[in-house]
Amino acid sequence: MTAYKYVARDAESRVNWGDISKTWSDAILKVETDREAKRQTIKTETDELANKLIEAPRGQHQGANEWTAGYADMQREALLDRYRQLTSGNLAVRDWNSALANATQSTEQMFNLSKVYQEEYASIMERDQNMESQEAELALAAEFEGFTNFTDTVPLVDPVTLSAKIGRQVYDPETGTYRVGETITMNGMYNLLKGRYNRFDIQAAAAEDVKTLGKYTTVVMDGKVKTRENWQDDPLYNKELEAKIDVHFSNPQNITSVLTNGMDSGYSTTGLLDNVLDRKGNVDDKKVFWVTNPAQASAGAKTPLISLDIELDKNGNIVGRSDAELDDIFGENVTDAQRSALVRAANKQREAATDFMKTYYTAEVDLIETPRQEFAETPPAKLSATERSKYAETKSGLESLAKVFYGDKKLRQEGLDEVFGQDETITSYGVREGANGQQEIFVQQMRDDGTVVERTPIPLGKQFTQFAKPAGTQFFDAAYIDDVLPGILKKYEGKQRGSGDYTTTRQPIVTDLGSVEITYRNEKQTVRDLLSGLDADQRLEVDPGVEAAENADKIRSILGSQEIGIDATVTGVSENQIPESTFSGIQIYIPNRMDKPIVVPNRKRHLNALPALLQEITSNQRIKAEDLLKILPQDDDLTAHNTPGVISSIFTEEVTEEAVNDDPLGLFP
Repeated sequence: MTAYKYVARDAESRVNWGDISKTWSDAILKVETDREAKRQTIKTETDELANKLIEAPRGQHQGANEWTAGYADMQREALLDRYRQLTSGNLAVRDWNSALANATQSTEQMFNLSKVYQEEYASIMERDQNMESQEAELALAAEFEGFTNFTDTVPLVDPVTLSAKIGRQVYDPETGTYRVGETITMNGMYNLLKGRYNRFDIQAAAAEDVKTLGKYTTVVMDGKVKTRENWQDDPLYNKELEAKIDVHFSNPQNITSVLTNGMDSGYSTTGLLDNVLDRKGNVDDKKVFWVTNPAQASAGAKTPLISLDIELDKNGNIVGRSDAELDDIFGENVTDAQRSALVRAANKQREAATDFMKTYYTAEVDLIETPRQEFAETPPAKLSATERSKYAETKSGLESLAKVFYGDKKLRQEGLDEVFGQDETITSYGVREGANGQQEIFVQQMRDDGTVVERTPIPLGKQFTQFAKPAGTQFFDAAYIDDVLPGILKKYEGKQRGSGDYTTTRQPIVTDLGSVEITYRNEKQTVRDLLSGLDADQRLEVDPGVEAAENADKIRSILGSQEIGIDATVTGVSENQIPESTFSGIQIYIPNRMDKPIVVPNRKRHLNALPALLQEITSNQRIKAEDLLKILPQDDDLTAHNTPGVISSIFTEEVTEEAVNDDPLGLFP
């Protein structure tokens, strides 16, 4: 039998329950201490942000103050609501930390918008003036300005994440009220300003590529074909041509640069859906649409839609992209049909840019290869790439001067614009009668110190050669004039000098219209301040049109000021000429710059768009009325003020022939 009995443990093996109890107690106390410290930290951080919101920065602009105060109140209320959820146990600490970080960052970014704008503006302007940036850089920065327009935007705060956005107010003509339209995150705002998009140097790319591309024309011009049009169809040549273009277009921003800077076809950049889609949801193919880059969606980075290479199936539906990714790219409120239409437009734009490059390259190749003499003009042999460029420039320039010499009023103006219209330092040019009674070209140019001087006038003379050589020597490379002249003289053989009217075109040098200071009623004011005083209040019946007339006077003074120098017809339009509208309008027409007049409704939302509209006018030698109208809010008032009947009744002389068209601007149902 085995017996069991108690065996006493030694002292070292006994459990010290007192020590264990103390360890547990200390651990519990530490947890509680840590929790209290975290509570205090959270409370402190919350109080600091709440106080910062209470002390939101104030300036001199009352509208800006109210806008900022509205954001501060909204963010503070959302912050405290989330804090109450945290302290009641209904919100996890990690979710609170994320929301607090969003609120803090959004507030800092919101309050620093003006500072960042000032920091980036100079760089954007300098790059634009040096032709380093493509049109997108300036266009997207302008959209940043639009989102900081305190009259047409509202601040928004997500009550869950506490992230801030800015929303555009859109007028709904059916309800007569405003709603929030497109929105943008604070990161997106900063990306509008900080994005740098380089201009693609087409000429430099072509100069290098045609050295090898020209070899293919030598192969096909071996007696089997004679004309340039024939060898363009050669498969070998086209295969090499497309390969070279594909190399450059592997960078999608080169495509957008070609569309908006290289082609004279009216393409422009926008990141706003409202600028691409009309009220019926149709897509404007001329708008190069920049969207949120799905690879950097949280950072708000922008990229051209062309760059995403989104595929469509045979039915035109997007394939290969998740709904979440498409929401990041286009926004959640864009329909599938609209997304597909935007992708189709982007594909057409890529094709247009490719076709332009093919034409451009083919023209350059034609300069280095020698077509048969009986079919084409021959440039001097063995020219370098630089010399070929100078030869082409001289030929193009003299052809434009030939339009001035032989042409009627329209052709003469076209030739003048081609020669002088692209030089931003030239402030004025045209044809006038000189002191001796003979016609001459005059050119006024601004020096680096800001003074304007007139260059030596160029007499037109009785023969083109008398005019072309001194003019060509002054503006182009004299070495190639004798080579180019025979072809031009043959083209105009038997024609006499044209009898086009004397014409003057003034080219404004305005990169920031708002900062230009002019004299209005004996008082110096900036254009920005003058436009901010436009009045669109409901007028008294006994005094119809007074605000429109006052506003028109300000706009006319701006455009016609010495600093800007545009001869414009700008007047107030009484409402009895616009029976469909309850408000008067402001008519704007600039001969030789606009194809037809427009009427801007005298409503606050339209007046707010006038700075952008005037900037567009002062930045372009030629601009279509339909493009100007697109800058304004698209609503029934705009339609009523710009029907063919209204336009023709006010501007009969200018648009009599076009008034029969039911819809010349393509804006009306």
